[in-house]
Amino acid sequence: MTYGPPSGGEPGRYPLLGNEGSRVLNKSEPNLLAAIWRYRHLVVVVVATVVALGFLFQLVRPRETVFEAVATVVVQEPVSTSDLGVAQRTNIQFIAAQIEIMNSPVVAEEAAARLAEADLDVTSDAILDSIQIFGTADSPLVGITARHEEPDTAVAVANAVAEGYRQVSQRQATATSASQLARLDAQIEGIDERLAEISAERRELQEANPALAEIEAQARDAVQMIATRQAELVDASAEEAEGIRLQIQDLRDRISVYEQVISSPIGPELQALAEEEANQVQRRAQLLTLRDQIAVDAELAPDALALVQPATSALRLAGLSTSRVVVASLILGLALASALAYFLTMWRRSLTSRHEPEHVLGAPLLADVPGFEQESLDSAVPVRDHARSAAAEAFRFAASSLEAMARTRDVRSVFAVSSTLGHGKTTTIVNTAIASAISGASVVVVDCDFGNQAASQLLIGEINPRLPGVTDIVDGVSTVDAALHEVTLGNGASLSVIGRGTRPTLAATALQSGRTRQLFEELTASFDLVLIDGPPLLQVAYASILAELADGLIVVVEHEGSYSELEDLGARLGLVGTPVLGYVYNRSLLRREMTMSEGSMMDILGDSGMTETPRRVGSSKRR
Repeated sequence: MTYGPPSGGEPGRYPLLGNEGSRVLNKSEPNLLAAIWRYRHLVVVVVATVVALGFLFQLVRPRETVFEAVATVVVQEPVSTSDLGVAQRTNIQFIAAQIEIMNSPVVAEEAAARLAEADLDVTSDAILDSIQIFGTADSPLVGITARHEEPDTAVAVANAVAEGYRQVSQRQATATSASQLARLDAQIEGIDERLAEISAERRELQEANPALAEIEAQARDAVQMIATRQAELVDASAEEAEGIRLQIQDLRDRISVYEQVISSPIGPELQALAEEEANQVQRRAQLLTLRDQIAVDAELAPDALALVQPATSALRLAGLSTSRVVVASLILGLALASALAYFLTMWRRSLTSRHEPEHVLGAPLLADVPGFEQESLDSAVPVRDHARSAAAEAFRFAASSLEAMARTRDVRSVFAVSSTLGHGKTTTIVNTAIASAISGASVVVVDCDFGNQAASQLLIGEINPRLPGVTDIVDGVSTVDAALHEVTLGNGASLSVIGRGTRPTLAATALQSGRTRQLFEELTASFDLVLIDGPPLLQVAYASILAELADGLIVVVEHEGSYSELEDLGARLGLVGTPVLGYVYNRSLLRREMTMSEGSMMDILGDSGMTETPRRVGSSKRR
């Protein structure tokens, strides 16, 4: 039977918190299967509800007969005349864009118009609702399915969508070509206007200098005459050739004069106009060539649909069977229930395993204490009243671990902490103290829960209101010996209790005094184990003072307690700095192995339920 690790834990694996180590920050996250199991009853209800609703829907929904027709088309990307000799490859982006166009309202409106011509009243919205385009971006083959209550209408809708896409794509291609031609015409018109302006500017320059115009004309004539005279040199005699050469030289002189004239201030302007005119003429010729090419491409461009396989008949679709509806409802219900269970687990996350606190606290499990009601225990002190119960054995495990730590780590005073009320902190302290005392250790319980003396009541019973305690010792009106109340456990075993006391004082003020620290130093020197009970750490401020006064802490964690509260408690313990020795997992589920040790406990406890000869540790100390 396993309730926790061996006595003393594993120091190498579980570092101390505070000044001697850092708190382990590893957090275990809940998984989906655990969430489903935790809320399994809710999951069953949700799944059953969804399945019932699905079955009810199947019973009440109208029985509709639906027909489906399929038209298949092959789309192709238009190419220019310059690419006609090149092997064409399907453009992935083009195919994907065409599938989107087929699903567009524009194509639906075109299809509705064609159906109207065939006396079929189907709106574009109805077409969009009834069709489905299926295809892949890397294949030009596209299918168009249409569903309708009438088979002929389904066939007509599928074919109308295919034809509507053809018309839309053709209009788009025509509009694109027309737009390109219009832009080219505008550019050509601009060039013609500039050429007219250049001609006018040249005329103005020439009219401003008539001599320049005459010289220019003479230069042009000279160029022509030179060409003529050079041709005559071929057949001329020597004397004639000499005269022709003189004439050619005279003509070249005329050209030289013209070149000198145009180098004057007015000449460069004419030259610049002539160069611009040549550039504009060349640009106009290029634009005319491009315009002719676009016009030809528009006329020769192939149809966007390379092949159309129209729908000829429609198939009747089988409605959803009851079994399919039930299976679908089961899957949907399970998905919804799983999501709800996981959400609830994350929203109201609680501890479901005795090992979970280890990830937050970074400390070992000292004991796994089952809920008393699972063993039908009628006492809050099973170590004393039900010694052979699994709960009593669990507390004995915690006591043995603390005794081992007292020997190996010099830990004498231990403060039990919990996040809030109701986790069983006081019950854990009392039972652990009794178990340790029965094993032979000298134990004192200091009840420092000033607002609730539950530990004193469980050990003493009716509390004497005049019994001195902590406040009397701190105020100096009582000694430690006078405040100790001995509780007899039988078979020679006993433990001591110190209660709150009779002096009216603020708890924080009393605990922060130097006399309080002296009190605990005197108790740890006189007893093997000093167990301190106090208020919850996250609810009462002076609980932190008690935690700082102790040598070590044990954390009491309740099964199915709040995970976030435990995280807050762990963070608070990190600020306190006192090392956490381990934790007690309280009110857990009673496992089978916990009930299989009755025989071994009889060998240890005997018929009376207690050891006949208690083991003593530190017998020289005060009893």
